[in-house]
Amino acid sequence: MALIGLISDIHSNYAALEAVLRHAKQQQVEVYWCLGDVVGYGPQPARCLHKMLELKANGQLPVWIMGNHDAAFLGLDRLASKLFKKSALRAIELNQLHLDNNYKELKEELSPEDYRLVQEWCKGEFKSLPREPKIIWQKPSNLEAVQRAEQPSDPLTVDSWPYVVVHGSPTGPLSAYLYPHAHFSQFLGMVAAYNLVKEELKARVINPKLLPAFQLAVQKTTLVSGHTHWQYLGCLEPFTEEPHDRSDYSLAAQYCTVKIFDDASLTPPQSFRPLDEFYGEPLPLGPGLSLINPGSVGQSRDGDTRPSYAILDNVARTVRFYRVDDYDKEITLRYMEKPTYPEDLIYLIRHGTVAPPQ
Repeated sequence: MALIGLISDIHSNYAALEAVLRHAKQQQVEVYWCLGDVVGYGPQPARCLHKMLELKANGQLPVWIMGNHDAAFLGLDRLASKLFKKSALRAIELNQLHLDNNYKELKEELSPEDYRLVQEWCKGEFKSLPREPKIIWQKPSNLEAVQRAEQPSDPLTVDSWPYVVVHGSPTGPLSAYLYPHAHFSQFLGMVAAYNLVKEELKARVINPKLLPAFQLAVQKTTLVSGHTHWQYLGCLEPFTEEPHDRSDYSLAAQYCTVKIFDDASLTPPQSFRPLDEFYGEPLPLGPGLSLINPGSVGQSRDGDTRPSYAILDNVARTVRFYRVDDYDKEITLRYMEKPTYPEDLIYLIRHGTVAPPQ
């Protein structure tokens, strides 16, 4: 059995990361795909990065992509100052100081050697993590993810299935969202529109760099993304012979928490299934386009403070979602006191949801 742990949005919450890795090991997870945002928001960026480097060194992290908070932390996101809230920017600043030798009071529980390793990683290889979607042709007999944009010579079979792995969306890898109640439907609308465009104009509709991943999404593939901090599985019914028929893009099943619809004052669609009734159960991926979001390891936003992650079985083509009980949020909250992190970020860790407006 080829089990892949899907982890995303760790956000410098080392207690949550440890809890997830312990739980995943108990489930016989062999490797991990990280969907980005290891840093930001939380108080232990160095320890989280060091743990990820350990996984990478052990061959357990074949896929690791960059998130928008990672890019801001590294100074690679010029729009961060405009798009991020003040508290998010403050957390980025504090995370950067954790790795600055001039701020010894912010040093975390790592040996000087390990600290240097993390610092060197941030100066070099961290910046080279992929920001565009990664297309992975995953074969059950080979857990080493083969990352390539071209289609392999063998046809698509159960032995060779494409996964598009991205932090946000194939149309906006770092910053675009695929929320169940809104943006995923908009994305499907783009898929429908794309099919109507003449072949020679398609590169104008979609950024050429993103075109291979988007073209796969038009066909049968599995999208794996993070960024929203909400666990989700959406499965489309198989495409018909009429790609421009919008009924072709109806969702056969949606697994997520009802809170996302409540927060948006929307009635859940007929395809909705409450995900909390299916934790730990293998949910089948559809024969057409499927979207998996494992939720956030380090900063839940659905009212449940427990860390989230998912396990992909690429032999059975199923996914299992989990919330991890063995997590002490008080550890993280104590680290957020010195230095003091913004109150709204502390509220998120304490309550697992965004603070109500004052």
